[in-house]
Amino acid sequence: MGIKAYLAPMCGVTDIAYRKVCRAHAKVITTTEMVSARALEQNVPRPLMIKGEGVQLVGNDPRVLAEAAKMFPEAGFIELNAGCPVHKVVKKGHGSRMLQKPELMRECVDAMIAATDAPVTVKTRLGWMKNTVAETAKALRGSGIERVVMHARTAQQSYGDAPDIAALREAVQLFDCPVTANGGIGSYESAAKVLESTGCEGVMVGRAAITNPFVFEAIEHKKDFEPTREQCADFFDEYASLATSIPFVEVRMHAAWLCHGFRYASKTRDAIVHAEDLDSVRSLLRE
Repeated sequence: MGIKAYLAPMCGVTDIAYRKVCRAHAKVITTTEMVSARALEQNVPRPLMIKGEGVQLVGNDPRVLAEAAKMFPEAGFIELNAGCPVHKVVKKGHGSRMLQKPELMRECVDAMIAATDAPVTVKTRLGWMKNTVAETAKALRGSGIERVVMHARTAQQSYGDAPDIAALREAVQLFDCPVTANGGIGSYESAAKVLESTGCEGVMVGRAAITNPFVFEAIEHKKDFEPTREQCADFFDEYASLATSIPFVEVRMHAAWLCHGFRYASKTRDAIVHAEDLDSVRSLLRE
């Protein structure tokens, strides 16, 4: 049986074109980039989505989150972001700041579940400053959530320090729903090791997929590999052909990220970020 793999939502990275290409290359479950429930209430354009994928909402008002959840009847699942550690998010009491108010997290989840027929999931972390998985699991127990994605670091650790695999194993034991492992997973080998060590139902890959979107192929086929320059250039061509509505500066960054591991990568990357048109970017990737 294969490993269930998820692409983590990352603002400015996992746009709809990128998600489509990742899905074309491998079996991977995707979610829209994080969107503010309050912004949706104020008629900000809804995120572009692929039918059946997840929609990730951020906020801390149960009523507003419930109304936002109703807007996506074609979603495969609706996810509450209770794990983002970025300052502009947590200063509003959103994202990982909700770990300090597990009862409010439960209220938000209850409201979302009542508002939509889609499964509701939660993406969170071990805790705010310390491991409070037990408190979070207690608050969410019996809610009926479909799954919890657990990033194996606290909010204060952000993306530093090694992921706490023992804490992931604890989460599997404490939650009454499946747990997806997140944090520090960037290869088939690391994915398989985490699942074997924790009993998680699947793995979510985040930052590693920015520079190596082929990681999902490696996980699917159970064999790690180094993508060639040609493969990276082909991936970018597929992405660019779908990214016609995405600003050029954002499209160009995907090419720069794909240079990771190239010979003279820094030189190529510098040339790409200064390129003024798509043809120049394509040429630089294939040099």
